[in-house]
Amino acid sequence: MTTTTARKAARGGLITLVGQAAKMVLLLFNLVILGRLLTPLDFGLVAMVTAVIGVAELLRDFGITTASIQAEHLSRKQKNNLFLINSGLGLGLAALTALFSQPLAAFYQDPRLIPITLAISSVFLLNGIQAQYQVEMTRTLRFKTLTITDVASNAIALCVAIIASILGAGYWALIMMQLVAAVLLLVSRMATSEWHPGWPGRSGRIGRFLRYGGHLGLAQFINYVSANAPSVLLGYAFGPVSLGAYSRASQIATLPVNQIFGPLTNVALTTLVRLNNSEQFERTIAKLQLMLGYAAAIGFSFLIVLAKPLVSLLLGHQWESAVPLLQILCAGATFQAATFVSYWVFLAKGQTGSLLKYNLVTKGIVLLLTILGTFFGVQGIVIGYSLGLVAAWPISLIWMSKNRIPSGPLFFGGFRFISLGVAAVSAGLVLPVAFDQLPTIISSTIGWAVGLLLPFVFRQSRSDVGMILATVSSMSTSNIRIGESK
Repeated sequence: MTTTTARKAARGGLITLVGQAAKMVLLLFNLVILGRLLTPLDFGLVAMVTAVIGVAELLRDFGITTASIQAEHLSRKQKNNLFLINSGLGLGLAALTALFSQPLAAFYQDPRLIPITLAISSVFLLNGIQAQYQVEMTRTLRFKTLTITDVASNAIALCVAIIASILGAGYWALIMMQLVAAVLLLVSRMATSEWHPGWPGRSGRIGRFLRYGGHLGLAQFINYVSANAPSVLLGYAFGPVSLGAYSRASQIATLPVNQIFGPLTNVALTTLVRLNNSEQFERTIAKLQLMLGYAAAIGFSFLIVLAKPLVSLLLGHQWESAVPLLQILCAGATFQAATFVSYWVFLAKGQTGSLLKYNLVTKGIVLLLTILGTFFGVQGIVIGYSLGLVAAWPISLIWMSKNRIPSGPLFFGGFRFISLGVAAVSAGLVLPVAFDQLPTIISSTIGWAVGLLLPFVFRQSRSDVGMILATVSSMSTSNIRIGESK
């Protein structure tokens, strides 16, 4: 990896983080404003549809986007062919989704789902056309453009949803938000792209991309089924109101994963691919796990301790049933952060076949435990799902060792930041009981902060934080140098 590429990747990481921070702010506005303008029923109806038909987005992409990013070289003909395939898949799946609207409504026994499904189906076509523009910008490290177009389209879509909610549109405000965001993202990236599609041709062979994407697409499909099993089961067994509460809790709990971990995959992948045959690969993986893990442990422990006041503040009192669901999900999500780098290893090394086998095992466990949880009510489903995420961590370490990635540093690093989270949650929940004369929110916050400090009596925990701060400082320095060189 050249110094110039490393600096661009570092700057891309910072830009991506800034953009995702902006999207997190937008999501907070979404939670606070739409949570008060709309009801759990509104969110539940839309979640019933998206939990099922969202799989079409995976089938539309089927790993082709990631395969294109991972490739060392793409000819113009190959780009044109990939654009045609992505667009064609988007059109076909939009049509299939529309045809599926009536069976979906019959499954949930709610005819309101038919027009919701028909409206959302068009998003798949828009995303299919947009996919290759995103690939090209990612490959050329145009993270600033990617970030601006993403944030701007979501911001405008949220404004439209808020206005529609005020005017009494109900759940249609949520549908309009998805449609406006997809349209604006496509238009803005077409307008800012330096590449535009041309005629496809036989010389642009893409068989290897389809093979890579096929394994990856199946792995992502399995992951999607396990991740959305709670939503489908809750909607079917307990109705849209319970599902609405879960969807809001899930949105808060998965905010770091969706807004930070997921988008950083593009940056991490372009970096790790260039380190694939380097001694730095193992050290980089260990650093990435610690950076993600400590951030997750701090954030999720805070959400667990202060779930009740936060839900009341963000969503309002009508969402109190989401509090225990949020706490359970955050516990599982901390372990999910510990396993996230294994996904990057599979992609960087091109081992999508191994990723497929790994997902068959781990997501199969998640799905089984989630189904078993249905016998114990709404919370039972969520507990089963989170226990599956916990079980995936040791399995990921075994799989990493099979890929000749030393699992020892990953295990002990994960143990340290998980212990940090446990200490913070324990202190945050115990202190209010011991000092009940203080307001709960104050004693909980003090307890949480004290719990965070306890693990740092150990030298290795202090060393972890020093490494993280040094890495962030190095990324900032790279960004400044690039700016000065212009």
